[in-house]
Amino acid sequence: MNDSHTEGSQNLVEKMIHAYLHSQLSGIPGEKSSDHRSRLSLALSELSQNLDHKFVQMQKLNDDAIHLNSGYFLDETLNRLYDSFRNSIPYDRVSFAVLEEDGRILRAYWERSEANHVYLTAGFKAPMAGSSLQQILESETPRIINCLKKYLQEHPNSKSTRLIYQQGIRSSLTCPIVVQSQPIGFIFFSSFVAYAYRDTHINLLEQIGNQLASLIEKGKTYEGVLAAKCELHRDNE
Repeated sequence: MNDSHTEGSQNLVEKMIHAYLHSQLSGIPGEKSSDHRSRLSLALSELSQNLDHKFVQMQKLNDDAIHLNSGYFLDETLNRLYDSFRNSIPYDRVSFAVLEEDGRILRAYWERSEANHVYLTAGFKAPMAGSSLQQILESETPRIINCLKKYLQEHPNSKSTRLIYQQGIRSSLTCPIVVQSQPIGFIFFSSFVAYAYRDTHINLLEQIGNQLASLIEKGKTYEGVLAAKCELHRDNE
């Protein structure tokens, strides 16, 4: 039998299997897209209120306690987001990366995963120039990569792709975080299952995108305020 024909048949079967697994694993059967949107919007509102409450509490602490809780706001926000979105978006890993140096560099800030080993860790940096992520920022539209194996074959020099592939990731959904036309970074939803994402997931993120971006920006801002307070205290000592 022709090898290319055999390979094509295997790929088709693989896609059918993954499509079936996805239908079994993602979302809640019979639930409308509007239900998912309402649930996520409510979760984001509750997270925002929780941030406000925690910020007021943190303001009452002394400077040493504030310093010990550096990163508290954004990390807790992202951890709660990880717990809240699971019924609407399939994932085994969520990560957040921030833009630095006037948008020229993207730095991995946070990740949470079900994987036994983590290869792409916080602090990893990559230039934005010429990257596919730059195109996502320009369009401000989420992107789906449903076969990371194929993407890696087409982009063999992508170190970040190779690292998450080693971690077991097989598909991803990337959402740009933009606040008032100002790019902040990206949030990545990733799955161990290939072909885990659909256009409905993009539509969902587009509908809650502004709320999600505002929540993340609020966490960053609160951390910045407390960091400045600690710095001022040290300068006055």
